[in-house]
Amino acid sequence: MRHQRRALRWSGVDVTLLVDGRRSAGSLRSLSRCETEDLLVLHDPLRLFPGLQRRARAVRSRAFRVLCRATSRALLDELREGARGSDLNRLPPLREAALRFAAAWAYRAHGYRTPRWRTLERVLPAGERRLLEKILAVPPRRDARKALAAARRACREVGSPLPPDALARLRADEWREGVLLTRRHLERVVLGPLLQRAGAWEVEEVPQRSVRRALVLLHRPSAADPRQTARDIEALARRLRVLGWFSPAVAAWLSRAQGR
Repeated sequence: MRHQRRALRWSGVDVTLLVDGRRSAGSLRSLSRCETEDLLVLHDPLRLFPGLQRRARAVRSRAFRVLCRATSRALLDELREGARGSDLNRLPPLREAALRFAAAWAYRAHGYRTPRWRTLERVLPAGERRLLEKILAVPPRRDARKALAAARRACREVGSPLPPDALARLRADEWREGVLLTRRHLERVVLGPLLQRAGAWEVEEVPQRSVRRALVLLHRPSAADPRQTARDIEALARRLRVLGWFSPAVAAWLSRAQGR
């Protein structure tokens, strides 16, 4: 790992080390189109990878259908959740839905099944990328150390540790992804149980103020309109031309969003 980090810092090239046994390396569970078609294989003494490529091509259409069905179900859950409760409750699932739309487009167009933010920045058209940044309230560019300090202060505000995945991203200088993961942790993990205990999508004023202060530390806008966010999501989905992917229920929700 020391040499990998040094290579990343010196060359600027993204490196992934895939260390696997023969049985698990032969499984299609962790392979997507980009992994089978785009990888530069440096060492394959047993000549396993060409067989994996052939198998991945054979099951690609079936895997694509399975992923689309799962995405449709998850999208509908998030869109429905984003239609009820206060603004603080509605915004997180709507943002998750927007990110899922963009990720689905990236998978269809490029084969990236679970893209990171930096991947979406690279593959999304400029207009769609700016719209997604608006929906997600992506923070402005800042120093990575300041981003890490802000994330730690935000978690201390609500008495929660900084999640390990966000910490790893922030330390790796992927500060936007780290901030988004910290925000998701605060909104879903910290605020979610409070809402469930209080019931009726309400929460005590004191912890709600603490969560709001914590989110402001992460450069989240203090005021955001879920209705406008829903309309932006519809525009994003239409501009990415992916409505045909999803179930009629998802399409119906999107068609109503403009008038909501």
